[in-house]
Amino acid sequence: MLSYIEKGYLDELFNRDGYVLDFSTNGFDEFTFQSIGIRLCEKYCLSKGKFT
Repeated sequence: MLSYIEKGYLDELFNRDGYVLDFSTNGFDEFTFQSIGIRLCEKYCLSKGKFT
């Protein structure tokens, strides 16, 4: 599980006014699954820009 500080770093790096790079929500889920083995949007039932 990510710490609050780690989430903040990721938010600043990837989240630009609700847009995360050029990913759709499904694309972001697939990217996170391939990267860390977890589909984050699916796991937390949130859109890609709502992790803070």
